[in-house]
Amino acid sequence: MQFVQYIKIIRPFNFLFVLLAVIFGAYYQTEFIISLNPILAAISASLICSSGYVFNDIYDIEIDKINKPKRPLPSGRISIPSARTFAILLFTIGFLLVLYLQNLGMIILALFNSIILWLYAKRGKQFFLVGNLMVAFASASTFVYGGMVNDNLNNSLFVFAAALLYTLIRELIKDIEDMKGDSKQTAKTFPIVYGRNKTLILSIIFAILFNAVLLIGLTSNFYNLVLFLIILVFVGLFVIADLVFLYFKKEKQFVYFSEKAMKINMLIFLIVLWVVQ
Repeated sequence: MQFVQYIKIIRPFNFLFVLLAVIFGAYYQTEFIISLNPILAAISASLICSSGYVFNDIYDIEIDKINKPKRPLPSGRISIPSARTFAILLFTIGFLLVLYLQNLGMIILALFNSIILWLYAKRGKQFFLVGNLMVAFASASTFVYGGMVNDNLNNSLFVFAAALLYTLIRELIKDIEDMKGDSKQTAKTFPIVYGRNKTLILSIIFAILFNAVLLIGLTSNFYNLVLFLIILVFVGLFVIADLVFLYFKKEKQFVYFSEKAMKINMLIFLIVLWVVQ
């Protein structure tokens, strides 16, 4: 069914993650009162990010024919003109929702992230580590976006910092996974320039910084010592152990499963923070 292909191209897991991230940023460490504005903000962010995902698939179609041939565009199930129209529609609806909310900070952030996502889609593979930072910022700033809509900016910044580092690690792992196709398109990702092992070493450094942010969360009273230890073991140390494992295991399937596990792990991290706040 064609409808299913359009669902696939917006990356439904990512769509849901952005939706939840905005809601999380809006209500983290504050009273949860359901209101329309945070819901509209979550939908707008998800639509704008989805537009970026579709444009990314359009510009990466030749790479994806090698790395991800079953995706809707490289498989031919969706044409490039149809995908472009769909992306513009997603962005238009998402941005109209932002304008409706009449929050200048959110409008500026939505525009900035839209530009970032478009630039990354068009030339991100040529931006070296900057491309990874662009995606990490756009993803993590959804928590700030939620904080803005519910006057909860200070609390959302902690989660933003953690998500920024975590997403940066995951983006580097994705670049390792995509090395075969990227190398044939003269991409300049960190793994292409410096190799797999140095990329993993850099990722481990970012993972250590991520654990430092978790410690800041403890000292800032976002959670108690018991919860900190639980998060440290099952999230913080898990990431480091996973990266060390990848350093010694060269098979591509391990990289694939590692990147997917990190998505799930980040979601678990947010659920734990939400439940015990």
